[in-house]
Amino acid sequence: MSHTRIKTTYKSEGPYGSTEYQTLYCHHNHTCDFVTFYHEDGSYVEMIFGEWGDRDLWDAAEILMYYHRHYVDDNHLNGFTKESGIEWWTPEDRERLK
Repeated sequence: MSHTRIKTTYKSEGPYGSTEYQTLYCHHNHTCDFVTFYHEDGSYVEMIFGEWGDRDLWDAAEILMYYHRHYVDDNHLNGFTKESGIEWWTPEDRERLK
């Protein structure tokens, strides 16, 4: 079975109009063509989108869905362009998001 586990950060609206930075986790299961998004606490993301400036939840989900567009090679920032903000899951992420 082939899997890709990646993450990126995005902005959301916080209290009193402030901006909060959050991490969106993405698990691609290539065998059955499922893509699942998780919050930092491991709960599933319900895809209800509200726009909050640039790089909101919608932007983050789109980047992670089409991560291959941002893939350069294994010797360049873990394979992804710096602008994409995409990172591989850490061992801690894998443990938390089982």
